[in-house]
Amino acid sequence: MGGRFWIGVALLIVLLSAGLVLSSTLTENQQQLQNLVDEAKSLAHQGNMAAAEQTAQNAYTLWQSRCHLLAAIADHEPLDAAEADFQSLLAFAKEMDTEEFSAGCARLAAGIEAIAQAHELTWWNIL
Repeated sequence: MGGRFWIGVALLIVLLSAGLVLSSTLTENQQQLQNLVDEAKSLAHQGNMAAAEQTAQNAYTLWQSRCHLLAAIADHEPLDAAEADFQSLLAFAKEMDTEEFSAGCARLAAGIEAIAQAHELTWWNIL
């Protein structure tokens, strides 16, 4: 077999490895964000809006620190929607609007989940 074949095999292995690492990183990031948003929603339901706001702020800080990785590989529309959902969520927290805050948490969690699913390394996403 010629050298070109082995170069192609090596490139394929590198690309698949990079995809696996990226998929794993995105899944981990999504899970951390999901946990924080769920915790904020739970705190709001318990009537502890100050802690809910702080937890939502922690989630947003985590989002901001990691959104550059997503922006390099993801469609920007869902990222922009998640950013807007975070801004709304933080505004509802400041207003102490428990119902809107909880609805915002649910909307944000769904958006984060959709972003993660769209970038999982699965055969249907590769096709």
